[in-house]
Amino acid sequence: MRVLFVDDEPRVLEAIQRMLSDAAGAWEVITATSGEQALALLEDSRIDVIVTDIRMPGMDGATLLNKVHERWPSITRIVLSGHTDQEHAMRAMGSAHQFLSKPCNPKRLTDVVENAFYLSALTPNARVRELAAAVHRLPAMPKVHERILALIDGSRASVRDAADLVAQDPGLCAKILRIVNSAFFARGQLVRDVRTATARVGLDLLRALVLQERASCGLSGARVEQIQRDSLDAAAVTIRIVAPEHQRTAFTAALLCDVGTLVLEQGAPDEIAAVRAYATEGLVPIHVAEKELLGSSHADVGGYVLGLWGVPPVIVDAVLGHHDLGRDPSHLSAAVHVAHCIVAGDVVSPEAARRAGVESRLADIREAYLEEKHAA
Repeated sequence: MRVLFVDDEPRVLEAIQRMLSDAAGAWEVITATSGEQALALLEDSRIDVIVTDIRMPGMDGATLLNKVHERWPSITRIVLSGHTDQEHAMRAMGSAHQFLSKPCNPKRLTDVVENAFYLSALTPNARVRELAAAVHRLPAMPKVHERILALIDGSRASVRDAADLVAQDPGLCAKILRIVNSAFFARGQLVRDVRTATARVGLDLLRALVLQERASCGLSGARVEQIQRDSLDAAAVTIRIVAPEHQRTAFTAALLCDVGTLVLEQGAPDEIAAVRAYATEGLVPIHVAEKELLGSSHADVGGYVLGLWGVPPVIVDAVLGHHDLGRDPSHLSAAVHVAHCIVAGDVVSPEAARRAGVESRLADIREAYLEEKHAA
């Protein structure tokens, strides 16, 4: 495990090395005092994680991370900075996976770095891991974005109405969760649901984020819209399964479960087309075909991306486990699994129904979903 720390203050680097002395057996810590020196080290050495300050003379941290993103996309990119304004933070968000603030608790820093290594093990295929780590935005829903902008620019805009629209776009939802759980916005407690995240961001920043997404060139079309509609349907079904106090988190987890599919459709269209053909010909589930051909399923890829972005672990675990109940035995993962089965028209196993607590309600939940789809 090789970690490169970049800061223009040698005393900060010395403090980091002392702080991480307990991890010395597992990590090789390398330091650089400028962006230029960091790039030179990257040219000559294999680096797994880069952790950089933002405000540095010469090449700043955001510029450095942009170059790393372009040339070594599989490297996990983390900002560790203090006194950073919103403009610098948003610039860094474009190429950084996570944003930590100085002074940083040693355990928090080691947990973030070690989690990056755990997540990379989920995607043994180097190409899949590289395209997943390179992702900094997901395919958008232009019609939803137009409605959000119209709402915010109108005279009766409310956070509740804005959150309802954000919840219709898994990509925008993931981005907002990523931002509010970064050190720049976080207030001590992880945010797990769309409404709280939207309120934390505020309407002005939400407008800027939507405009930023509209300006980007991303995947779009009927296939993406279908994936996102199915995700929204599964999120709505999940609410019928869990207790009221868990509904917001469950909705968000179900909404984000197919993030990995969006990543694969965007970054590896030929490979995912071959996967779909293989699944159809072999009559096997799509996640099984992905495992056999790519070495990782869309659940693995989605969990990897969301984990790198600092999305709360309860949601990441639900995404990772929504096709494999043995991976995450929680009620939330089971509920999300059942909801996705209902939307896909798949059989729900007795074990999945038991774990989700819907043995006696499964037929009613499925019937209610089908009636709503027919009415729509």
